[in-house]
Amino acid sequence: KAINESGEEGSFSVNKEARLWMKKANETMKEAAKLKDRVTLYKKLWYEGEISVLFAMSNLGKSILAVQIAEEIARSGKEVNYLDYELEGKQFQQRYCNERTKKNYVFSENFLRADLSYDLELDSNGRLARFFEQIEELSKLGVKIFILDNITSLVDKIENGDVILEFMRKLKRLKEKYGLSILIVAHTTKKKDTAPLTQDSLAGSKKLMNFVDSAFAIGKSLIETSVRYIKQLKVRTGKYVYDESNVLLCQIEKRDNFPHFVECGYAVEKDLLNTKKSIANADKREAMDVAYASFKQGDSLRAIGRKLGVSDKTIKKWIEQIEAH
Repeated sequence: KAINESGEEGSFSVNKEARLWMKKANETMKEAAKLKDRVTLYKKLWYEGEISVLFAMSNLGKSILAVQIAEEIARSGKEVNYLDYELEGKQFQQRYCNERTKKNYVFSENFLRADLSYDLELDSNGRLARFFEQIEELSKLGVKIFILDNITSLVDKIENGDVILEFMRKLKRLKEKYGLSILIVAHTTKKKDTAPLTQDSLAGSKKLMNFVDSAFAIGKSLIETSVRYIKQLKVRTGKYVYDESNVLLCQIEKRDNFPHFVECGYAVEKDLLNTKKSIANADKREAMDVAYASFKQGDSLRAIGRKLGVSDKTIKKWIEQIEAH
């Protein structure tokens, strides 16, 4: 039976909250169609209004990529608050400074880096309480984008499902109340280098992955150790672009005093983790180095080829590749 304007049906009264629960799917569709589509904050990996997680093993450049994301967003005109529980002020300055000239990189004025010196003196409970207090205070002042580097600095028992559940519930309530976008930086579990990245690679409770809207991770190529790759592992807005069949290849370079990820192509993830290929490529690189050294000493292409068991045309190609590089 239909419910009338006063919320009555026969002898029953239906309150406002109950009517929300009886909302029709078509009403939701009409109302949502009037809203603007969510705007991407960084590539198609993190969108406005999302809680996202970026994770990787140690020393692969999580913080470098997180700062790069923050700076790109800030340069677009939006304020970003970077909560850096990893580096002290001096360490941060040295990373974004020219060692020879001592010239600092100049960040966008929209890039806010919180002074956490007081917070770090608190115990874990005090630090966590202050985190939520400050997120709410800054949200009231108009800051809508936050990057947390990293979650283990706030949540001691990240593997505890109840602890991480409470943390994510509080964070989600703030996100919905103030329309926030939050990127969480985290670690991977210990895994074999040859294992592909999956949702289970995220260290801690699975409830962290369950609560986020999107997730992406950094992996390392075994073919070329200086190459990193970025892979999407969870998507709610948009679609998968950088999945296992099309991971984004990058190398870390420091230009204008700013270390950052430079894109250098795409690849199939399993090809990057193929140990037979990595060994073969290592052997090939060693042979190329030997060939080039011999060439510089004046040996002929044919003589070098005979020594290494390849054709003189191959030797010529190797030398051209090395000199071009």
